[in-house]
Formats: sequence, C-alpha cells, structure tokens
Amino acid sequence: MPTRFGQYEPLRHRYADGGAAAFERCWLAEPATGDVIFKTGPTIGGLGWVRWRRAWNQTFNSASLYLPVAKLKAVGTDVVLRLAEDLFCTLGGTYGMVTTDGEFQSQHCLDETDTNVHGVHLEEQIPGVYFANFFGPELVKFLGADRLASCPAVSNKALPGGGWCTATAESPLDWADQGALDLKRRVRSHLGERKFFDIEEPNAATVAPLYDFSEVRVGERP
Repeated sequence: MPTRFGQYEPLRHRYADGGAAAFERCWLAEPATGDVIFKTGPTIGGLGWVRWRRAWNQTFNSASLYLPVAKLKAVGTDVVLRLAEDLFCTLGGTYGMVTTDGEFQSQHCLDETDTNVHGVHLEEQIPGVYFANFFGPELVKFLGADRLASCPAVSNKALPGGGWCTATAESPLDWADQGALDLKRRVRSHLGERKFFDIEEPNAATVAPLYDFSEVRVGERP
C-alpha cells in the first residue's frame, strides 16, 4: 500500500489512516498543480500521483500508481492486485485498471507514439478490457452483476462496497499472449461491445451510465 505522500509533499500525510480525505487535504494544500505525489513502501518501491478534478476538461478525479516491471517480478502479481484493490476500494473508485504501457497503447494509440490517445473518456464508454479491470457500483449496475459473475475471465471477484474486479491473465506481462487476447475479446462480447472503446473502430457509437455528480463541490464540475 502507499503509506506516505512523498518527495513533493510533506511526509506527514498517512495514506492508510486518512484514505480519500487525506488525498484531498494534501491536494488542497498545493492548489497550483492539483497533483499529489506519493511513494509506496520500500518493498514495492513504486511512484504514483493523485489528480483531483479542477480543470474544465477533467470529468473524474484520478489516482495512478506506477510500478517498475522488476518490482512486479519481485513481489508477485497477487501483491500488485491486492495493492490495486486496496487503493480502488479506499478511494471509492468508479473505474480502475491494472495494465502495462504496451497493453494500454495497443488499445488507445493509433501510432507508435503515445501522444494520440483515444477512448479514455469514461463518461462516453469504458476505456477497454485489460489485465485487471475494476468496476465501481455504478458500472456493476450498468454491466449487470449476473453478467460480471459469469464473465469468462481468469478470475472474478466481488469487492467491498459493491464493486467488482475481473482479471484476464495470470500476469500483466501476459497481456499479448494469444490466450489473453482471446479472453479479452470474449469479455467484451459477454459484457456488451458497445459499452467499450475499440481502437479498431474508434468512431463507433458507444454507451455509458449517467454518472451522479451531485456530491461534486461547486467549481469542480467541468
């Protein structure tokens, strides 16, 4: 788990004790950027940031954690999945993913550079199907709890708070294996093709739930 905010913010903010409120307090202390940088513990050694909604083109708050491949091999996939689950559930996430750069680019970039990214607007569709996929209560209702429970995946797991996690491979590094690619296609078909962005048809019509922003503070809604 990320245990402290690091480097660019005071280390007095403890993630485990403060949860989402601690992230937000730390962000409000540095209003110029809207970012909070944090470090994980020494065993995992990753680096991440939290971006709370403030710009006109940001619909959702976001939290990102980046881990080097060497650390994945050292700590194991189970630890990484548990870390992602804890982060997602603590923040009360709407949607989340565990993916490698290569897997993400293959589903969202039309060229070899990562500058032209498509299909990442959650208010229009679910961005994709990746190694691990986290759905909050709104998306569980949208996709259907029964459909998620019977999803053709390596693992399906109900999460605390009404969320769900679906994994499509044994490791994030297996994302390009034929078995994983076939399984991701089957997941899309099972849950509904029009609910997901498809880089092969980037202009295809898609659908998404109507998210509730009634609790968003004045000035934060785009």
